[in-house]
Amino acid sequence: MARPIRGRPRRMSEFDGSSQGENTKGRQDGKARRRADVDALSFEEAQAELDRIVATLEGGEIDLDRSLALYERGVALARRCQSLLDSAELRVERLRVPGNESSQGDNLSADAWARTDE
Repeated sequence: MARPIRGRPRRMSEFDGSSQGENTKGRQDGKARRRADVDALSFEEAQAELDRIVATLEGGEIDLDRSLALYERGVALARRCQSLLDSAELRVERLRVPGNESSQGDNLSADAWARTDE
């Protein structure tokens, strides 16, 4: 059975800082910025935000428009996570191939890892 929507309806601006008076071009620019934001996130950041979105949607206390906006953001985050996982899997597979010379150029030695942690 579907959960009833509880609480007062919330405006999208309460979540993303947008104003209700934005014109269409402003909204398109905002969407492009949000897509760029997603592309800049690490796997862990994207997954954490996706978890928060799922919890908010499962709570059922937001209006339909905000639910759809969150769902769209969630899809973008899920795609980002999948892309990063696919990339990591490809790197691991390249390392597993015996005699793969390209793995030497990936800076995956213990020394390289130690330097990046500093």
